[in-house]
Amino acid sequence: MERLREAIAELEAEDDDLIDERELASLVDRLQAKLCRVVAAVKLRGDYQLEGYSAVTWVAKQCQMSRSAAADRLCVGAQLEKMPRIAQALRAGEIGFQAASVICHLQERVEQAGSWIDSSIDQEAWVENARCFSIKDLSILAASTWHSVDPAGFNRCSRPRSMHWRIHLAKMTTGRRSNVAPMRWSSLLTI
Repeated sequence: MERLREAIAELEAEDDDLIDERELASLVDRLQAKLCRVVAAVKLRGDYQLEGYSAVTWVAKQCQMSRSAAADRLCVGAQLEKMPRIAQALRAGEIGFQAASVICHLQERVEQAGSWIDSSIDQEAWVENARCFSIKDLSILAASTWHSVDPAGFNRCSRPRSMHWRIHLAKMTTGRRSNVAPMRWSSLLTI
């Protein structure tokens, strides 16, 4: 950790105009992935129970973040271990942390539906989706995939925004948006 502190201090001293923002964002994303793996390990060890907290509350307190951000880091940490292609793409800067988070949350939901179906997402297809789509469109695609895999689970957890997602998804799949090609949903899942 000391070497990381020194490297950060050195970076902070550099002229902001000379730093490549894309490379900096990729490095920050890699550190976020490391944080996710660390807090997932804490959850597995049960350290948070010693203080009487839930894992989410403990991570939120320790990392000075919201409970929703803490829940996100715990999900990503747990799922990245099971998804080597997504982890590798994040490390290599092929995809960003937010895209990896969307994919990890989808995988978590697909796993939760596992008592009804046995499936996992096609990691290579989702890396490609993350490269091609905005985070908003990737989230909508993930929501649609979740709905097709587990409609009951999706409907239980969906908010009023789900109608907006369906309308936007319909625009994407009909090709009315010039930058988005129609998708074949069946190619996104391995069943």
